[in-house]
Amino acid sequence: MKSLSRLLIALLTFTIGVSGTSWWYLLRHRELKVPPLSNSAINATGSIEATEEETEDGWAHEQGKYFNYEYGYSLKIPAGLTGYRSPAPMPNHGFGIDLSREDCAQVWVDGMYNSLEWGSLNEAANNEVTYLKANNISDVRLLRLTYGRLSHLRSVRIVVAYKKSGRAMIEDEFIAMRKERDMVYTLQLRTTPARYSQDVEVLNLLERSFRLEALPYP
Repeated sequence: MKSLSRLLIALLTFTIGVSGTSWWYLLRHRELKVPPLSNSAINATGSIEATEEETEDGWAHEQGKYFNYEYGYSLKIPAGLTGYRSPAPMPNHGFGIDLSREDCAQVWVDGMYNSLEWGSLNEAANNEVTYLKANNISDVRLLRLTYGRLSHLRSVRIVVAYKKSGRAMIEDEFIAMRKERDMVYTLQLRTTPARYSQDVEVLNLLERSFRLEALPYP
Protein backbone atom coordinates (compact mmCIF):
# COMPACT_ATOMS: atom_id res chain seq x y z
CA MET A 1 0.00 0.00 0.00
CA LYS A 2 2.75 2.44 1.04
CA SER A 3 4.93 1.51 -1.92
CA LEU A 4 2.03 2.15 -4.31
CA SER A 5 1.43 5.57 -2.79
CA ARG A 6 5.11 6.47 -3.07
CA LEU A 7 5.22 5.25 -6.68
CA LEU A 8 2.32 7.51 -7.60
CA ILE A 9 3.96 10.44 -5.85
CA ALA A 10 7.22 9.73 -7.67
CA LEU A 11 5.36 9.87 -10.96
CA LEU A 12 3.99 13.27 -10.02
CA THR A 13 7.49 14.46 -9.16
CA PHE A 14 8.83 13.34 -12.51
CA THR A 15 6.11 15.16 -14.40
CA ILE A 16 6.35 18.68 -12.93
CA GLY A 17 4.78 21.49 -14.95
CA VAL A 18 2.39 20.82 -17.84
CA SER A 19 3.22 17.13 -17.81
CA GLY A 20 2.58 17.09 -14.08
CA THR A 21 -0.85 18.54 -14.69
CA SER A 22 -1.67 15.72 -17.09
CA TRP A 23 -0.44 13.06 -14.66
CA TRP A 24 -2.45 14.63 -11.82
CA TYR A 25 -5.54 14.43 -14.01
CA LEU A 26 -4.87 10.73 -14.48
CA LEU A 27 -4.07 10.18 -10.81
CA ARG A 28 -7.35 11.56 -9.54
CA HIS A 29 -9.17 9.05 -11.73
CA ARG A 30 -7.51 6.23 -9.82
CA GLU A 31 -8.72 4.94 -6.48
CA LEU A 32 -7.29 6.94 -3.60
CA LYS A 33 -5.45 4.48 -1.37
CA VAL A 34 -4.37 6.04 1.90
CA PRO A 35 -3.72 4.59 5.36
CA PRO A 36 -5.33 5.99 8.51
CA LEU A 37 -3.77 9.07 10.07
CA SER A 38 -0.46 8.06 11.64
CA ASN A 39 0.19 8.94 15.27
CA SER A 40 3.04 11.21 14.19
CA ALA A 41 0.56 13.46 12.36
CA ILE A 42 -1.48 14.14 15.52
CA ASN A 43 -0.27 16.37 18.32
CA ALA A 44 -1.00 16.13 22.03
CA THR A 45 -4.25 18.07 21.72
CA GLY A 46 -5.58 15.67 19.11
CA SER A 47 -5.37 18.20 16.27
CA ILE A 48 -3.51 17.80 13.00
CA GLU A 49 0.00 19.22 12.80
CA ALA A 50 1.09 21.56 9.99
CA THR A 51 0.88 19.76 6.68
CA GLU A 52 3.98 21.07 4.92
CA GLU A 53 6.06 18.07 6.00
CA GLU A 54 5.73 14.55 4.67
CA THR A 55 4.18 12.18 7.20
CA GLU A 56 5.13 8.56 7.77
CA ASP A 57 2.45 7.34 5.38
CA GLY A 58 3.94 9.38 2.52
CA TRP A 59 1.08 11.90 2.25
CA ALA A 60 0.56 15.42 3.56
CA HIS A 61 -2.66 15.78 5.56
CA GLU A 62 -5.06 18.72 5.29
CA GLN A 63 -7.92 19.65 7.62
CA GLY A 64 -10.01 22.79 8.04
CA LYS A 65 -9.18 25.80 5.87
CA TYR A 66 -7.13 24.85 2.81
CA PHE A 67 -5.20 27.41 0.75
CA ASN A 68 -3.62 26.56 -2.58
CA TYR A 69 -1.26 29.39 -3.43
CA GLU A 70 0.12 27.79 -6.59
CA TYR A 71 -3.26 27.58 -8.31
CA GLY A 72 -5.03 30.45 -6.57
CA TYR A 73 -7.96 29.00 -4.63
CA SER A 74 -9.11 28.13 -1.13
CA LEU A 75 -11.94 26.21 0.52
CA LYS A 76 -12.88 24.58 3.80
CA ILE A 77 -12.61 20.83 4.34
CA PRO A 78 -15.71 19.74 6.32
CA ALA A 79 -15.16 18.93 10.00
CA GLY A 80 -14.09 15.38 10.70
CA LEU A 81 -12.63 14.79 7.23
CA THR A 82 -9.01 14.76 6.09
CA GLY A 83 -7.61 15.66 2.69
CA TYR A 84 -4.54 13.80 1.41
CA ARG A 85 -2.08 15.30 -1.04
CA SER A 86 1.49 14.79 -2.22
CA PRO A 87 3.96 16.56 0.11
CA ALA A 88 6.36 19.36 -0.82
CA PRO A 89 8.29 19.73 -3.06
CA MET A 90 5.86 17.81 -5.28
CA PRO A 91 3.26 19.88 -7.19
CA ASN A 92 0.30 20.81 -4.99
CA HIS A 93 -2.73 20.69 -7.28
CA GLY A 94 -5.21 19.78 -4.55
CA PHE A 95 -6.22 16.81 -2.44
CA GLY A 96 -8.39 13.72 -2.18
CA ILE A 97 -10.76 12.73 0.64
CA ASP A 98 -11.41 9.05 1.30
CA LEU A 99 -15.10 8.77 2.29
CA SER A 100 -15.37 4.97 2.25
CA ARG A 101 -12.73 2.47 1.26
CA GLU A 102 -15.23 -0.35 1.14
CA ASP A 103 -17.37 1.51 -1.40
CA CYS A 104 -14.48 3.31 -3.15
CA ALA A 105 -16.18 6.61 -2.31
CA GLN A 106 -13.89 9.62 -2.75
CA VAL A 107 -13.85 13.35 -3.32
CA TRP A 108 -11.13 15.07 -5.35
CA VAL A 109 -10.39 18.80 -5.40
CA ASP A 110 -7.84 20.24 -7.77
CA GLY A 111 -6.58 23.12 -9.80
CA MET A 112 -4.45 22.67 -12.90
CA TYR A 113 -3.28 24.41 -16.02
CA ASN A 114 -5.45 23.67 -19.02
CA SER A 115 -2.86 21.35 -20.57
CA LEU A 116 -5.65 19.35 -22.24
CA GLU A 117 -6.57 22.56 -24.07
CA TRP A 118 -10.29 22.51 -23.35
CA GLY A 119 -11.90 25.35 -25.26
CA SER A 120 -15.15 25.48 -23.28
CA LEU A 121 -16.99 24.04 -20.31
CA ASN A 122 -18.96 21.79 -22.65
CA GLU A 123 -15.74 20.36 -24.05
CA ALA A 124 -14.46 19.70 -20.54
CA ALA A 125 -17.69 17.95 -19.57
CA ASN A 126 -17.70 15.86 -22.74
CA ASN A 127 -14.09 14.89 -22.08
CA GLU A 128 -15.03 13.50 -18.68
CA VAL A 129 -17.72 11.27 -20.18
CA THR A 130 -15.38 10.22 -22.99
CA TYR A 131 -12.67 9.35 -20.47
CA LEU A 132 -15.01 7.03 -18.60
CA LYS A 133 -16.16 5.28 -21.77
CA ALA A 134 -12.57 4.75 -22.93
CA ASN A 135 -11.33 3.11 -19.73
CA ASN A 136 -13.19 -0.20 -19.50
CA ILE A 137 -16.13 1.38 -17.68
CA SER A 138 -19.55 0.22 -18.83
CA ASP A 139 -23.10 1.58 -18.94
CA VAL A 140 -21.98 5.22 -18.87
CA ARG A 141 -25.04 7.48 -18.69
CA LEU A 142 -25.18 11.26 -18.34
CA LEU A 143 -27.82 11.92 -15.68
CA ARG A 144 -27.62 15.69 -15.38
CA LEU A 145 -25.76 18.66 -16.81
CA THR A 146 -26.33 22.12 -15.33
CA TYR A 147 -24.56 25.49 -15.36
CA GLY A 148 -23.81 27.72 -12.40
CA ARG A 149 -20.98 29.48 -10.58
CA LEU A 150 -17.93 28.23 -8.70
CA SER A 151 -16.98 31.27 -6.66
CA HIS A 152 -17.50 33.92 -9.39
CA LEU A 153 -16.41 31.68 -12.26
CA ARG A 154 -18.94 30.20 -14.66
CA SER A 155 -19.09 26.43 -14.08
CA VAL A 156 -20.69 23.26 -15.33
CA ARG A 157 -21.88 20.40 -13.14
CA ILE A 158 -22.18 16.92 -14.58
CA VAL A 159 -23.61 13.82 -12.92
CA VAL A 160 -22.78 10.50 -14.57
CA ALA A 161 -23.78 6.94 -13.69
CA TYR A 162 -21.63 3.98 -14.73
CA LYS A 163 -20.46 0.52 -13.76
CA LYS A 164 -16.87 -0.29 -12.85
CA SER A 165 -15.95 -3.95 -12.38
CA GLY A 166 -19.66 -4.68 -12.09
CA ARG A 167 -20.23 -2.10 -9.33
CA ALA A 168 -22.71 0.72 -9.91
CA MET A 169 -21.13 4.14 -9.32
CA ILE A 170 -22.07 7.81 -9.61
CA GLU A 171 -19.69 10.64 -10.49
CA ASP A 172 -20.72 14.21 -9.69
CA GLU A 173 -18.33 16.95 -10.77
CA PHE A 174 -18.04 20.73 -10.88
CA ILE A 175 -15.73 22.18 -13.55
CA ALA A 176 -14.76 25.86 -13.85
CA MET A 177 -12.27 27.62 -16.11
CA ARG A 178 -10.24 30.71 -15.20
CA LYS A 179 -9.02 32.76 -18.14
CA GLU A 180 -6.19 34.24 -16.10
CA ARG A 181 -3.26 31.91 -16.93
CA ASP A 182 -5.69 29.36 -18.39
CA MET A 183 -6.59 27.45 -15.21
CA VAL A 184 -9.13 24.68 -14.65
CA TYR A 185 -10.71 23.87 -11.27
CA THR A 186 -12.60 20.66 -10.53
CA LEU A 187 -14.47 19.29 -7.52
CA GLN A 188 -15.36 15.66 -8.08
CA LEU A 189 -17.28 13.03 -6.11
CA ARG A 190 -17.23 9.34 -6.93
CA THR A 191 -19.49 7.12 -4.86
CA THR A 192 -22.16 4.41 -4.97
CA PRO A 193 -25.85 5.14 -5.57
CA ALA A 194 -26.63 4.01 -2.01
CA ARG A 195 -24.16 6.53 -0.55
CA TYR A 196 -24.81 9.37 -2.96
CA SER A 197 -27.39 11.29 -0.91
CA GLN A 198 -25.01 11.59 2.05
CA ASP A 199 -21.74 11.96 0.18
CA VAL A 200 -23.03 14.69 -2.10
CA GLU A 201 -23.39 16.89 0.98
CA VAL A 202 -19.59 16.84 1.32
CA LEU A 203 -19.23 17.90 -2.30
CA ASN A 204 -21.78 20.68 -1.85
CA LEU A 205 -20.02 22.00 1.26
CA LEU A 206 -16.73 22.14 -0.62
CA GLU A 207 -18.40 23.92 -3.54
CA ARG A 208 -20.03 26.53 -1.31
CA SER A 209 -16.77 27.31 0.48
CA PHE A 210 -14.64 27.50 -2.69
CA ARG A 211 -13.02 30.92 -3.23
CA LEU A 212 -10.63 32.25 -5.83
CA GLU A 213 -7.38 33.67 -4.49
CA ALA A 214 -4.70 35.82 -6.09
CA LEU A 215 -2.33 33.86 -8.28
CA PRO A 216 1.41 34.09 -7.55
CA TYR A 217 3.57 36.20 -9.82
CA PRO A 218 4.73 34.37 -12.95
